Amino acid sequence: VQTCALPILVLTSTTTVTDVSNTYIHDLTFDHNIANNGLLPAGPNPLINWDATTDCNASVILYAGSKLRYERLEIKNASPGWSLVFGLSVTTGTIRDCYWSNIGDDPNHTAHDSSLIYSHAINGSIYICDNVMVSAGWNKPSACTAIETHNSKMIVSQNQITNFAHGIYVTGVDTSDDYNVIVSNNTIDGALDGIVLWSQPYPPWHVDGYGLRGVVVQNNTIRLCGYRPGATGYWMNGTPEGGIYINPDASGELDVCGLIIDGNYIYHPLENSIVVNNIASLCIGWRSGTEGASIIHCQISNNIVENFPMSVIRLACGINDIKIFGNQFINCGSSLTTGAPANYTWPIFIAPFATTIGINDLVIEHNSFFDDIATTRITSFYYLNNATATTSNFVIRDNVYHVTGAKGGGFRFWYPVAANVKPLINESIASCEAYIGLIQPVAVG
Repeated sequence: VQTCALPILVLTSTTTVTDVSNTYIHDLTFDHNIANNGLLPAGPNPLINWDATTDCNASVILYAGSKLRYERLEIKNASPGWSLVFGLSVTTGTIRDCYWSNIGDDPNHTAHDSSLIYSHAINGSIYICDNVMVSAGWNKPSACTAIETHNSKMIVSQNQITNFAHGIYVTGVDTSDDYNVIVSNNTIDGALDGIVLWSQPYPPWHVDGYGLRGVVVQNNTIRLCGYRPGATGYWMNGTPEGGIYINPDASGELDVCGLIIDGNYIYHPLENSIVVNNIASLCIGWRSGTEGASIIHCQISNNIVENFPMSVIRLACGINDIKIFGNQFINCGSSLTTGAPANYTWPIFIAPFATTIGINDLVIEHNSFFDDIATTRITSFYYLNNATATTSNFVIRDNVYHVTGAKGGGFRFWYPVAANVKPLINESIASCEAYIGLIQPVAVG
């Protein structure tokens, strides 16, 4: 049992890293005794400069080697920047059956960035499975991110994450495209963000191509906390929240290819009072911050989403071959906020960010929209806007719309805002009438 704040470091010096292949660290308890080891004010970059504020709470850091294993470790009473780390020169590694508790606060309530599991094994095959991660509580200043990865050939599965602002970061911020990534069967409770994907350059090594290429996010359960009174720091009201989405970055983004988001359950508490929702919030999709970034060969299917207040699917990026099918959206677009334009709260938001890329091969079919709020808050199911770019092979067909509550005078099926967005809408008028009253698709052009 380790009962001090210092880390275990496996390296030879600050400039040379030893290959520690076949290292097996298991069945240990690390008690960082945070109550008697308050953090000092943060340095300029504590995660890089080994500032004592955060890295003193790391447990084990392995930089190089193969067949590395962390198993059955208990880590408690800490506020680390990193806790368990695989570095750049790790080729195969496993983090399994580890348990964290009382993480993310100290007597001085120091706020800092944090990722308990941090893997940047650029040529590695990494397995992060069956871990349990519990923070010191909702709204703690450094209960930031449970798992953060920067590598290919990776499985993140069957982890239980409770009361971290961000559950899992899967990043395409690496020396090459990150590919063959599976994120499945994880349970995330009490987060603002469930699973966040990043697809950005990593100069000077990787500045073109794809950030993420071949990623499956499947069968995860995400229960978001929603905004709460008194929230601060990472939890502050107005901070963007989301289910499974690609993080926007105005400084630069790379295209995403081969993304499958399938079979996930995402729950958000139904808003019963006005809160300040951030216009960047979305449940599934990409609000691109870069001219020209596109998502290619993507599938969003068989997900169930309840009560997400803003757009349940938002694609503000280039679109090339995307299928959206088999999803159930229950009381989504139900925000009471007065701080966001109405179209950011409509369930489906399709609007490429750029004027030079468009909508090519987008099919929205066999989805179900349910709304049983006494007076529906939806004024439109779809926001479709392609600015000046081209649209081809865009189809909306065979979806079900079931609204049982009273509807306002402005309620409509979809909202056309650009003459060049001309999807083939093949919904049954009789079906639409049966479910949403005398509301018919609006013709465009």
